Amino acid sequence: MRTAVTGADGQLGRAFARHLKDRCVPLAKSDCDLLESASVYRALDIVRPAIIINCAAYTQVDHAEHQPDVCYAVNADGVTTLAKWCQQHDAALVHISTDYVFGQPSENRMPWTESDVPMPACTYAASKLAGEQHAAGVPRHLIIRTCGLYGPVAKANFVDTMLRLGSQRSELRIVADQQCTPTYVEHLVPAILQLLEVALATPTKAGNLPTDESLWGLYHLTNSGETCWSQFAKEIFHLAKLDVDVQEISSLEYGAAAQRPSYSVLDMSKYLSTGCRPLPSWQQALARYLTS
Repeated sequence: MRTAVTGADGQLGRAFARHLKDRCVPLAKSDCDLLESASVYRALDIVRPAIIINCAAYTQVDHAEHQPDVCYAVNADGVTTLAKWCQQHDAALVHISTDYVFGQPSENRMPWTESDVPMPACTYAASKLAGEQHAAGVPRHLIIRTCGLYGPVAKANFVDTMLRLGSQRSELRIVADQQCTPTYVEHLVPAILQLLEVALATPTKAGNLPTDESLWGLYHLTNSGETCWSQFAKEIFHLAKLDVDVQEISSLEYGAAAQRPSYSVLDMSKYLSTGCRPLPSWQQALARYLTS
């Protein structure tokens, strides 16, 4: 099936393009700008995809606190435009979201499930949750919440930033009170495509409306296990054989403009119940990335 990938000039979009190969029509921002509905319709009317995978997003989490209008225009209004096109042309929509929707302080220390109520604590997270709600209006949709993406061709992912700073400094101060699961895009993308294949094979009613047996909907998907950013950094330095003293600090000490979740580990039971393969651990993923 012809598949359009929006945000195809980013690390996740490029990964989808690599894996989809000749089935993919990559749409960079210059081709399909979510800030302009006319640009979106023009591009999609030309391509006429059966599936849209939306990797386009405003991801500057701290800047979003000062640019909420732009953030919402991309992450919420832009998704509305994609969803409307899908509804009008009977296309399926795969939308990428974030663990940040579980951002408010909580006593919870169990991985979040899809049925847990989101509690965004920053503009970026709230805009992504709004985008989820718009994407859910498409009868055949997959909404994928994931976390801490890294991979090739990223502008500044956490792993490459640590490698760069670790080669320049002997000591780094890194946040230790945000528990999550960093995820390697080269593991995430094949998993999403496998889930999409399974969902496409499930029955639908007239008008492609999902049945009780269909597997469309919201899923949590990351590498397995959990860690915090300081421990993740220590593992990076260990595998890269860099002698760096990691000083663990709190989020308050770090002083970012946007509040991050203190615990945003995602439960993947629903994904695994479809029969799809589990993703490797975050440790295995990191080792694979550093040796690739």
